[in-house]
Amino acid sequence: MEKRSANNVTFSHIIFCLNRAIFYTFNRKKLLSMTHHRNTDRPDNTAFALTLIGEELKSRRFFNTLHELGLEYSFFQPHLDHPILQTVGLDPSNDDVFDFYSDLMDKHSKLISAESKSVSAQAKEVYDTLLRKKQSQ
Repeated sequence: MEKRSANNVTFSHIIFCLNRAIFYTFNRKKLLSMTHHRNTDRPDNTAFALTLIGEELKSRRFFNTLHELGLEYSFFQPHLDHPILQTVGLDPSNDDVFDFYSDLMDKHSKLISAESKSVSAQAKEVYDTLLRKKQSQ
């Protein structure tokens, strides 16, 4: 049996990315049912924002790893930035807001582990920080 290193990228990883790239086009109820996030105690927009943030954190973590392995760009990388910022109530076309958001997501994507609790905790941190940013404007 062939031994695989942790740095091997397989075809199934690429297909996984493709599926993630198109998943957010479904309606909110279906989207929320497809993820590991269970934020049923929160209003609809909050649950939706937390779900999008969690998925973006996982996506960034995954594609940053691919970047470290030498894959510079992938057409299949999802970009949930605009839907996240719009759901939270921030203007994605504002460069200062977008730079703040992007730095925040990069920081928190490095902090997640392969556990739902970790992703949910970091998504909540990002969400709360974005709300504070919105209130400060």
